[in-house]
Amino acid sequence: MLVRGTISKIYSYYYDSTWHKDEVLRAFREFVGEKISKTAAMEKIGIEQEGYFNEWFLYDYVRKDGMTILEHFVNANPLQLTDKEMHFYKTLLESNRYGLFEIVRVEQMVGMTLKDLQIGKTYDVREMSATLDASPGLAMFGRVADVGDHWELVGADTYMLDRSDISWKREFKNIPGKITPKDAYELLMMHGGKIGP
Repeated sequence: MLVRGTISKIYSYYYDSTWHKDEVLRAFREFVGEKISKTAAMEKIGIEQEGYFNEWFLYDYVRKDGMTILEHFVNANPLQLTDKEMHFYKTLLESNRYGLFEIVRVEQMVGMTLKDLQIGKTYDVREMSATLDASPGLAMFGRVADVGDHWELVGADTYMLDRSDISWKREFKNIPGKITPKDAYELLMMHGGKIGP
């Protein structure tokens, strides 16, 4: 199970370090697509949707040096964590996959079977809270990762999509290549902040 505080260590380090403030501003501007202040970007994203930015910032935002934040953290080990602690982050870096997943099976408060709609791979993930709103046939954006001895959803909370609704399917097909939480956020914003069954 993903231990509470594991990911927040990384956010705290990069958000609070003065030598990373330019990267953080650049990330906010890239996410909202406007050259505005960090405060204005945060207001535009809104507190309800900030999880999309945070997840994208950690896993998908590419720094000026060509590395993602998580990749930089693993390579630099700025908090001087032990090899055992760093092994978790390395596994997270190597195994995480963001995508649009069809919910194939749900066992409430235990987990789900998810099928990645881009590559067709199936994952059995341990998950509690998302199972309460999930049902087979729905789809959801999410990030899966190997957290040691099993797979989990490791990203921000997201919304469910009814697979029979063709409007989002059409919009999803227009996303070139790799999809990220930024794409999920933009799709949500195109629908006025409300989407799903």
